Amino acid sequence: MGGQFRKDYITMDEKVVVITGANSGIGKETAMDLARRNAKIYLACRDYDRCELARQEIIQATGNTKIYNRHLDLNTLDSVRKFVEEFSMEEKHLDVLINNAGVLYLPHSITKDGCETTLQ
Repeated sequence: MGGQFRKDYITMDEKVVVITGANSGIGKETAMDLARRNAKIYLACRDYDRCELARQEIIQATGNTKIYNRHLDLNTLDSVRKFVEEFSMEEKHLDVLINNAGVLYLPHSITKDGCETTLQ
């Protein structure tokens, strides 16, 4: 296929997707592909402004306006709880969760929740 997208390959009509760390790299490219497949996508990112830029770029490139910017900082479980609470008020279900966000902190560090930062 040479990198060309075939819309008839698999569509994601009516599917609700959350992608963590979706403002750059693999997460952003995944969001771009699923947007072309007509998924409803929540970009769950730590940096709201960078996420908004990615959201606008994805909408412009794909024409899919069902792309949403939501704050999620996986470094704190309070942020995770808040994200889940707000998402649950917006959506009745979740079809696909893509846990893409990741960090590598050296030296070893612990979050305020008592977990090792890279694993949390």
